[in-house]
Amino acid sequence: MENYKGRIKLLSQSSVDITEIEISKIDGLEKVEVNEGILYYTYYDTANDYDIMVSLMNLLESKGIECEPMFEDEEIDKNADTSTITEQEEIQQTEQVEEIEETNEDNEESEEYEDDEESEELAEKRERKLKFIEMCISLVLLIASFIIKSEWSIKVASYVQLGAFVVIGYEVIFKAIEKMFKKEIFSEDFLMSIASFSAIALGHTVEAIGIMLLFSVGEMFEHVVTDNSKKIIDKLKNLNPLTVNMIDENGDVVN
Repeated sequence: MENYKGRIKLLSQSSVDITEIEISKIDGLEKVEVNEGILYYTYYDTANDYDIMVSLMNLLESKGIECEPMFEDEEIDKNADTSTITEQEEIQQTEQVEEIEETNEDNEESEEYEDDEESEELAEKRERKLKFIEMCISLVLLIASFIIKSEWSIKVASYVQLGAFVVIGYEVIFKAIEKMFKKEIFSEDFLMSIASFSAIALGHTVEAIGIMLLFSVGEMFEHVVTDNSKKIIDKLKNLNPLTVNMIDENGDVVN
């Protein structure tokens, strides 16, 4: 089996390190030597010089080394065409990589947006669940106060009623105070707090609890209706028409 030699000129640097593993991956290539900025490669007679040269040039370019083949006359022209095609392929590959990266970024942003929406929905569901539990506890305490009032002590029953009021009304009161600091004095939370405290001051604790219960029920229904409306609007956004017909001056449909 005879051996043949070829040459590749290194443009960006005068030396390069090519391992035996990299050499073994190129079919027909025997060995590689670098001397004074020229890479000499030896290959078997069964291999194709052109294939060996292209494989080595691709390997060098992957290492960031600019290079060009060293042939004679017609073979140089052929290789010049090949290098031009290679550059075009590299440009196309670069554009494809950029498109893939942009697509991945868009997908990541959409996934983050969906994750944010899901987290907001979960937070709202937890808040509604907590509010419903508070309403149930307040209602149970109110019923218990009536039983205590009839069976044991009016004073203890009044304390239980105050506890029921705190359970159902603390959030409204805190919201009213927070909005007052933001100079939103006449908010619905502030008005409901004034109404309930006025009822308690007049000795109508049960009515104060009823005010807070009704207000909480109204807020819950309001959130449910709002969420359903948002879901319906999102579905309508996705209903894009596949075809559009135009109507001319005579009223005829133009496809």
